[in-house]
Amino acid sequence: MQQNSWITRSLGVLAAVAATALATSSASADGYQRRGLAPISAGCANFGGVYFGGNIGWASLTAHQNDLDGFSTLGVLGPSGFTATDDSFTAGVQVGYNLQKGCTLLGFEASFNWADMNADTQVLPRLAPLGLTDTLRTRIENFGTIRTRTGVVVDQLLLYVAGGFAWADARDSARDRIAVGPIVVLDEQHSFSDTRWGWTAGFGTEYKLAPNVTLTSDVSYMSFEDQDHDFVSPTFGGRFHFRNDEQIWVARMGLNILFGGDRGAVVAPLK
Repeated sequence: MQQNSWITRSLGVLAAVAATALATSSASADGYQRRGLAPISAGCANFGGVYFGGNIGWASLTAHQNDLDGFSTLGVLGPSGFTATDDSFTAGVQVGYNLQKGCTLLGFEASFNWADMNADTQVLPRLAPLGLTDTLRTRIENFGTIRTRTGVVVDQLLLYVAGGFAWADARDSARDRIAVGPIVVLDEQHSFSDTRWGWTAGFGTEYKLAPNVTLTSDVSYMSFEDQDHDFVSPTFGGRFHFRNDEQIWVARMGLNILFGGDRGAVVAPLK
């Protein structure tokens, strides 16, 4: 599947970043200093303090659209459930704080990302040539996380896992449209916008490029709460009920700028 393919590629990129960083760190530890890198010794680099930065990446939306009363199927198929997906480029910003003791790190990070994901379902596609167009859509233009990070520093490389809260601004819509040639017989659409809250978990790496600059990469999964929508249809003369829930996979790379303290310092490992 397309979604599994890009997730696999993202994991491969993340693994390559970690492998390259480890190889660079090992070479430096063997005595080969590289210009522009923070100093290395038998300890580990210091990632502690406040930081902010930006990121770019790829996001994949999976939307579960449940038509509980058959509005989108005109009652022909009865209550129905659908799953739609969409991928999108994403860009965002992050800010956080790390507390480092020895080569162990505990941190807090908040992030915000823009995207353009539109997961569409064409209901009853076999009837489209007859002028019947029924669609369900879930659109997400931005999302964010509030999460904790914990990990270990190996030379210049931070390896971490992260988890916490996630949110997304979602817009759901259901549309019934019937046209006979150029004449539109019916065109009824209902849209709902709200902020979904959920949880997130993931893992990543961060590599020290300079005393106050790091290269970061991560893969995260977000799952959001179910959202129910009710509306009254003037055409069909009844109340209809929808239920939607979404998940997002995102792979990102970015740069962080560190503030405060001695960014070039090497922290001795715990005894």
